[in-house]
Amino acid sequence: MKNILYILLSLSLFGCMPKSSSYTSNVSVQEAKELINSIPDLQIVDVRTPEEWNQGAIHNAIKLNVKDADFSDKISKLSKNTPTLVYCKKGGRSAKATLIMEELGFTHLHNLLGGYDKYSTTK
Repeated sequence: MKNILYILLSLSLFGCMPKSSSYTSNVSVQEAKELINSIPDLQIVDVRTPEEWNQGAIHNAIKLNVKDADFSDKISKLSKNTPTLVYCKKGGRSAKATLIMEELGFTHLHNLLGGYDKYSTTK
């Protein structure tokens, strides 16, 4: 009985603990376009490969390949408090990049769902 009370007390304490905060929001193409049009100092970060950059990119995007060994060093030179839209080809690598960026202290991150593929085909 004593063990059951201890377990219940522990569970109730853990339930009251704040959840870990995430600084990344996932945004649709339409939301990304609204961010681009409404935030003049928005940092746009393209984390695809150079071969993919040759297929097109969002205007004014900063191109930093997330697969490069020095990605963390390069990305850490950007402003950590400026709103930042991150994208890749389909959305997987940009999600990985935003996790790295959160660890580096970035606070206003937006991950483009569907990536550049979806962005470039949506009117």
